[in-house]
Amino acid sequence: REPKGVVLQLAPWNFPMNLAIAPLIPALCAGNCVLVKPSEVSPNTECLLARLLPQYLDTEAVIVITGGVAESSKLLALRWDHIMYTGNGAVARHVARAAAEHLTPLTLELGGKSPTLVLPGANIPVAVKRIMAGKFFNCGQICVAPDYALVHKDVLPEVVAEFKRSLKEWYGDDAGASDSYSRIVNERHFDRVNSLLETSGGTVLAQHGKPDRASKFMPPTILEVQNSSSPIMQEEIFGPLLPIMAVDSVDAMVDHINAGEKPLAMY
Repeated sequence: REPKGVVLQLAPWNFPMNLAIAPLIPALCAGNCVLVKPSEVSPNTECLLARLLPQYLDTEAVIVITGGVAESSKLLALRWDHIMYTGNGAVARHVARAAAEHLTPLTLELGGKSPTLVLPGANIPVAVKRIMAGKFFNCGQICVAPDYALVHKDVLPEVVAEFKRSLKEWYGDDAGASDSYSRIVNERHFDRVNSLLETSGGTVLAQHGKPDRASKFMPPTILEVQNSSSPIMQEEIFGPLLPIMAVDSVDAMVDHINAGEKPLAMY
């Protein structure tokens, strides 16, 4: 066995330190050299990585290149021995096409619409708190966050009531005043999430605060939707919106999930 050689690592913005360092470690342990390209969407961490990694790692083994789409595109045009990318499917397609030009093997860690199923017999208070913990941590900007909930119609009223109670308990009337609630990363992503909310066609059941673009505050929002073809039920949300759909049976839940792309996780 021998190292692959020189690896290009394209890191994401949502956990910009952790998800830059975590893939770097095994690549180095396997004897490779790595070029780390942090995300420009998290500029403070990007600058920090560019300053600190050369201080503590051999620059003949690890270098950091900063910049945006133009820099990433130029890097992808080069020949690499392996490419690692963490992010969304749209960009992953560009990465895969670039890798195919040189038959470069690649590792993709992508997101998806991860469903949550709530069935009769569930401990509703526990289930709701766990869903909230996964959905609202980091303002929902997590690849494995619960994207939407399929709730059996027999327990829907209890689930909705528990969401309202727990949101009030966690965040009060306005999550914007909470020191444990995050913000959307930038205005472009705020506009994307806000558009999903406005075009959902759903009924807002609970929303603790009002969206504010200036501060990039998107409140934790629970909404009931009926149309599975609406954008909020088709696109990965990556924000603190939780659409709920009432479903008649487990079979209907399975059919709904199987009709889409394979999710990254399921709860």
